[in-house]
Amino acid sequence: EVLGKILSAKEPGDLFKEVPHGKGVTKALARYFDMESVDLEKVQVPPEVIAKVPSEIAFEHRVVPVSFEGNILTLAMGAPPDFRTAEKLRSALKCDIKWVFAAEASRDAAIKKYYPGTPPPSMHDFLGLLDACAGSIAAAKDVAERLAANPFSKKLVDTMLLQAAIEGASHVHVEPTGQGLTVRLKVDGILTTMSTWNDLVREFFEGYEAPASTRLLSHAISARVKSMAGLDLGGLSQAQNGRLEASIGERSYGVRVTCLPSIYGESLVLKLIPPLAPKPSIAGLNIEGKQASDLRAVLKRPSGLVVVAGPPSSGKSTLLYTLLAEANRADLKVVTVEHAVEHRMEGVVQVEMGEGEPERERDLLLSISRQDANIVMIETLSRLYALEAAIDMALGGAQVLSAVNARGALTALAYLMDLGTERKALLRTLKAIAGCRLARQLCMECRTSEAPTAEEEKAVEALWPGTKAEKLHRPKGCPACRDRGYRGRMSLFEVLVITDEVREALMNGAAPPAVIEIARHQGFRPFQQVAMAAILAGHTSLDEAQRVLSDL
Repeated sequence: EVLGKILSAKEPGDLFKEVPHGKGVTKALARYFDMESVDLEKVQVPPEVIAKVPSEIAFEHRVVPVSFEGNILTLAMGAPPDFRTAEKLRSALKCDIKWVFAAEASRDAAIKKYYPGTPPPSMHDFLGLLDACAGSIAAAKDVAERLAANPFSKKLVDTMLLQAAIEGASHVHVEPTGQGLTVRLKVDGILTTMSTWNDLVREFFEGYEAPASTRLLSHAISARVKSMAGLDLGGLSQAQNGRLEASIGERSYGVRVTCLPSIYGESLVLKLIPPLAPKPSIAGLNIEGKQASDLRAVLKRPSGLVVVAGPPSSGKSTLLYTLLAEANRADLKVVTVEHAVEHRMEGVVQVEMGEGEPERERDLLLSISRQDANIVMIETLSRLYALEAAIDMALGGAQVLSAVNARGALTALAYLMDLGTERKALLRTLKAIAGCRLARQLCMECRTSEAPTAEEEKAVEALWPGTKAEKLHRPKGCPACRDRGYRGRMSLFEVLVITDEVREALMNGAAPPAVIEIARHQGFRPFQQVAMAAILAGHTSLDEAQRVLSDL
């Protein structure tokens, strides 16, 4: 019978599905694939080695750790893993893996011995939980809890996040609809449907009868994500926000989670926050020489208010953390107050205040003013009391860094004045406003270059008067950029330093064009001028610059 199955096997891997795994067969197959075999009944695996492999991985892949030397983990299994599984396990376990064969019976006995307790639910149980959600837009709390703990829910979320990271996505949108479930990725600021989602679902249910509607998968994803973020699993009574830490591939990401009730289920948005550079600095950003030197000069002053401005998802947080890292020194006391801490920083007292808690924010800002802080970062100046607290701290000798949602430096200035604070105190403390935007970079592998059309010449003149472009670079598309024509993003900055001349003009109620003219004579370069320099250098396209700066 064994020989018959061996002879009828179409692929070598089929041997492991069909052949009874007795000790003799296992040894023969190990020799065939030039690998070692191990008798787990004769091996006593140390607890510290068992701890290297979580129980859900051992149960899901039917593997048993045998030894760990150097950074090599020896795993006993019953079939050679395919490349994807091998890479997934190597990434999950964060070490190199040596594969050895072990008979099925000995592996099952070892798993029961080293991982006592009930094994995680099977795919059949997973499908049963999804069926229990059919016809409803929210899973009952007990079902949601079981879905959150199910290894297949974990596998689904992990695979989705890994694909998002591979694509270079900043956000993942999970949206249940009347027809199914749509997963969209925001890559380089553009939202597109996840191209591999259908393939992922097909592979996920290979060998099983998939649910009638993929919308049911939203229950599993929602339950798993909310459990990881410590959110309430019961029903859809309210919108929720949270944060979780996730290992995606070989990197650790922070993930900010927003859950919003909809008529078809919960709409989830997951913001992937990659780790900051080990030592973030102004030199590591795409800031022109004059702008960079202006920022460094402002940060060297012992007190004052420095504001970062830009629309949502324009790179404000990255710039704010970079300025904080640049200003921080071992002999200074640094405190931050943030709605949700995105990046942990050594030597900094970081305070998390949560969303929508103005009374707590007031109390925290008052306490920080008594902390003898040299540098204070306030995440946003969206309310008058936050701005007044920032001004008081700056007048008291602290350097205050913060951000506002505004189109640029001048609109941020108008916004701060319109909040209602005393103009003189604001202008006495305000040292600089740094505006930031993110524009897609052209793929250097496939960009093309042509003379501008008559219409493009008019667009160039409209963007920055007096500019003549002999040629313009355009996107094309190739495998390196996944046929997008763009690859990654670059920052555009404008840095308005509040000099004595600018301050005096503002005190006297000068109109914005007059203020800008004074600033330009002192070296201020607005977004349009900076973008035009990037276009002429071939870093981005005219269309992309127009898209990014369309609100100016």
